[in-house]
Amino acid sequence: MASQILPSNTFTTAKWIVSATASDGTHTTIGAALTSSSSGDTIFIRPGTYTENLTLVAGVNLTAFGSDSSLNATGKVIISGTCTLTTAGTVTISGIQLQTNSAALLAVTGSVASVVNLNNCYLNCTNNTGITYSSSSATSIINIYNCEGNLGTTGISYFSHSSAGTLNIYHSNLLNTGASTTANTVSAGLFGMFFTSISSPLSISTSTTTNGINLSQIFTTAINTTCITTSGTGSIACYNSNLASGTASCVSVGTGTTVGLSLVTITSSNTNAITGAGLLNYQGVSFAGTSFKINTTSQVGGLLQGGLTQAPSVGFIGEQIRSGVTAVSFSNATPANITSISVTAGVWDINANAIGINSTVNLLACLVGISTNTGSFTGTVLGDSQMEFLSSTRAQDLSVSISQFRVVLTATTTYYLVGQVNFDGGTCTMNGRISAVRVG
Repeated sequence: MASQILPSNTFTTAKWIVSATASDGTHTTIGAALTSSSSGDTIFIRPGTYTENLTLVAGVNLTAFGSDSSLNATGKVIISGTCTLTTAGTVTISGIQLQTNSAALLAVTGSVASVVNLNNCYLNCTNNTGITYSSSSATSIINIYNCEGNLGTTGISYFSHSSAGTLNIYHSNLLNTGASTTANTVSAGLFGMFFTSISSPLSISTSTTTNGINLSQIFTTAINTTCITTSGTGSIACYNSNLASGTASCVSVGTGTTVGLSLVTITSSNTNAITGAGLLNYQGVSFAGTSFKINTTSQVGGLLQGGLTQAPSVGFIGEQIRSGVTAVSFSNATPANITSISVTAGVWDINANAIGINSTVNLLACLVGISTNTGSFTGTVLGDSQMEFLSSTRAQDLSVSISQFRVVLTATTTYYLVGQVNFDGGTCTMNGRISAVRVG
């Protein structure tokens, strides 16, 4: 018996099939299929570009057939237009390339618990910011799962989130070949990013504590733009993640906000890798670029606990530079170098001590200072390292200690331990030691 050819919507569980060819589905437009559908239905979409602005129906899912799933810019099933949900309920869109058409590709608005899941989709932002999320419902949600995307031009971003609800991004890779420096914005509600890489900046201006960024990376090196900028009164935490910003600061902490960084790698060549007038709460931050300066107004936390048996390597917290000498000859009342150290860029604590040795002469006075000028007390570092003077009875050694003080250096600087002894006749010697320990 000859095989019988059945209509395409009767040999599978698919109730609604959209195809540009009328004989190959139940509808030729997605909008028409949505009108026919009801909660619990799934609309299957055959390959093609559908230039439509769609009003999504709660409980009705849109999907490409598995073999047509779109995860790159050459997607087989393309919706060019805005998908809008304003009603209560959940819609899942799977395997489809959503594309801007001079407006957002997704808009979640209204005041009810609207939930949209984007699963294995490609977010192709060619000429407009991709997602507008303005629902006033705290129970509304946008979840982006296993998606890829691209910003194809300047002046646009992936999302503008002003909703009282939650926007979450999971396991996604969001590129920026258009070199857009426009920030993705979060001005209300909650935001979370997990196992995701994004190449455009993030601006947070909420008054709440966001869900945070975990096991993710924000790479804005190609556009030299700050990865995370905060304002308002809220906070965001970033865990186990990488931030790279090129010549810009990686993080800018706004007044009244708190940014938490834990086990985060910062890559920046800006003078200030992390900046701002807010509060930075950090632990275990490491710097992979040429910049390692934190100059936020307020800081709490610190660095990773050190090891017990191995001294820190060059450039790491705890690195020590020191020099000590004995029996340096001095002429009466004439300043000269005892020893010196060259200290590289960073934050350092420096201290020193010296002693004038009475051998065959009587010491009258001993002066010691730490100076940036060789063999001279001019250029002596002020504060705790101020040049010191000790007078003494005759015929005894004289010792001087300079308390620890802190310097912040942007370039390698030589510090000289300068001494002077006053004595009555003959010659005299000095011993001395100067040390610097990296603390930043």
